[in-house]
Amino acid sequence: MKDEILWKMGDTEEYGFFIKSGSFAFMENKDGSNMSFEEGTFIGEADVFINQTFLTTTVKCLEKGKILKIKFADLAAFFIKYPNIQLFFSKAKYIL
Repeated sequence: MKDEILWKMGDTEEYGFFIKSGSFAFMENKDGSNMSFEEGTFIGEADVFINQTFLTTTVKCLEKGKILKIKFADLAAFFIKYPNIQLFFSKAKYIL
């Protein structure tokens, strides 16, 4: 839904999100970057996934869309099966 908060800075999260349609963007971000995300983007915070820390961003829906939620536990199992992809994710601050 438009204007819905996908996740909020300071919270914990156990999902990553694949944007099937619509538009989302950082509304709060500790490092000050202002990014938006559209169809075909996978978003999540790498540090939250890897180290189970708190979220450093708030993401809001800008344009009505659809997302697919992927549990971090399922993503971890995928990385075990495909370790080269895990290398890419481990070097990223935000999973995009």
